[in-house]
Amino acid sequence: MRRIVVLILALWCICLQAGPLPADPAESPEDYFTRGFTLVLDQDFPQARSMFEYALKLNRDFIPARLALDAVKDVINQQLTAQAGADLVKGIDYAHQAAWEEALQEFDRVARAQPRYARVYALRGNVYVLKGDAKQAITEYNRALEINPSSAGTYNDRGITYATLGEFDLATADLDRALRIDPTYKMAYLNRAHAYVRMGRFDDAIADYGRALEIDPELSEAYLNRGDLLFSQKSRYAEAISDFSRVIELSPKNADAYYNRGLVHAASGNYESALNDFTMTMVLNPADPEAYFAKAAMCEQTGDKQTAVETYKKIVQFFAADQPDAARKAQERLFLLDRQGEGR
Repeated sequence: MRRIVVLILALWCICLQAGPLPADPAESPEDYFTRGFTLVLDQDFPQARSMFEYALKLNRDFIPARLALDAVKDVINQQLTAQAGADLVKGIDYAHQAAWEEALQEFDRVARAQPRYARVYALRGNVYVLKGDAKQAITEYNRALEINPSSAGTYNDRGITYATLGEFDLATADLDRALRIDPTYKMAYLNRAHAYVRMGRFDDAIADYGRALEIDPELSEAYLNRGDLLFSQKSRYAEAISDFSRVIELSPKNADAYYNRGLVHAASGNYESALNDFTMTMVLNPADPEAYFAKAAMCEQTGDKQTAVETYKKIVQFFAADQPDAARKAQERLFLLDRQGEGR
């Protein structure tokens, strides 16, 4: 199964005011983020706020715009100076480009100018996580929480970081705190579910994926992960198929959902549906040999030796250079099928 268990850095939830979208719908969230960034450098914070809000209306999960909007709001509310706000947004932009050292330099400027501004330490923590320095990230989150102990986002992020260190009890304790502060924090439910999976607490994980979906019925990651658990740990095939089908409704090009649903169909004996799903996986993700193997195995199961042979040959042809182990495995299957055909 391809469970997408990824612990997610997701900071402060914000409420966007309703308003008309810009005239050109072809423009992307990235375009509006860039405009907002330019306006921040010009210290036109009200207009920058509008651009970041537009970016989030187009993609509510576009984290750079979400973080930049928080910074701009803090400037407008006089919690952050104009220069510190500009430096903070520059740091966010550098982090968006994976320029970690430059991002830290900008965040350091903000911390020196306003040492009691909690958000900057949380942002530094996020950068250290992305750099792979989880222990330093914990130090930064601790500092942020000393200043603002009521930040659900920082508890969420520290909890994620504890999980990357294998400290799952500490991780779930922090995620519990985040949810006590904000019971509608869908990402904290999602992240706690991920942690429960790592702990083997599958019933608790399924429950938390469900809670996240009550808050956001279009959270495809929760359906994908819950579907995996329902299939692989609970043998609740019909519910798993329902979850994977919902992912496909929300994201028609999600190859993992097709692949996982194909596995459930195969386990249920619905071989035709399984073949259709594995074929669609190959179309959507032709660089992944697993779907080819699954289709070939299903063809063997149904007695369609010709299609099985053709599929194994494609694996040898497509993956010999980049994934020689897959090609070698396919060649072994071809050899065995050939011997079977000769009655040996």
